[in-house]
Amino acid sequence: MKGLLLKDWFVIWKQCRYLLFVPAVFLAVSALSDDSQFFAIFAFLLSAMYPMTVMGLDEQSKWERYALTMPFRRRDLVLSKYLLSFCSLFLYGVLYLLLVLLFKHDPEAMKVSVMLTSVGISIGILYSALAYPFLFKLGMEKGRIWYLILIVVVCGNGAALAAMLGDEISLNLLLTWMDCLLLILPLAALSLFGLSAFLSIKLYESREF
Repeated sequence: MKGLLLKDWFVIWKQCRYLLFVPAVFLAVSALSDDSQFFAIFAFLLSAMYPMTVMGLDEQSKWERYALTMPFRRRDLVLSKYLLSFCSLFLYGVLYLLLVLLFKHDPEAMKVSVMLTSVGISIGILYSALAYPFLFKLGMEKGRIWYLILIVVVCGNGAALAAMLGDEISLNLLLTWMDCLLLILPLAALSLFGLSAFLSIKLYESREF
C-alpha cells in the first residue's frame, strides 16, 4: 500500500504538480476573507479529485494491466485511491486551520473554520464515495459520464425539493438542524465511504482488462 501511495504521489508531482497549489490558494483566500467560505469548500472538492486525476493518467499509460502482473491485489489498487483521497482532504483541512490560525486571532473565527473544515472534508468524502464505484467498474472515460449523470439527477432533485419547501422554510430548517448536521454529516460520509470502498473492490475484482 505504501508503494502504491508513493507511486501516486510521484505521478501527481511529475505530471500535474500545479494542481497541488490550486486548493492551497483557495484556502488562503478563504482564510483571509470573512465572506469566502465557498472557496474553502471548492478547495476540498479539488483535493478530492487527485486520485481521479491519477486514475486517468494510469488508464492512459496502461498502468493497471502492468500493476496486475505485480504482487498487488486488486483490493490494494482500489484502497490506495480511497486512502489517497482521505489523506488529501485531511492534509488540506490541517492547512486551512493553520492558515486561519495564522491570519485570524479570533476564537469565534476558528470555531467557524473547524465547522467549515468538517463540512468540506465530508463533502469531499461523499464526492469520492459516489464517484469511485463508477470509475472502478467502467474506467475513467465511461465512468465519468455515468457519474456526471448521477450528479445532475441528485442536484436536480435537491433543487426541486428546495423550491417546493420555499427559501424561508429551507433556511429555517437548515439553521435549526445545523448542530445535528455537523455531527451527522461526517458520520454519514465516512459510513458511505466504507460502503463505497467495499463495492468498488467487488466491482474491480470482476472487471476484465
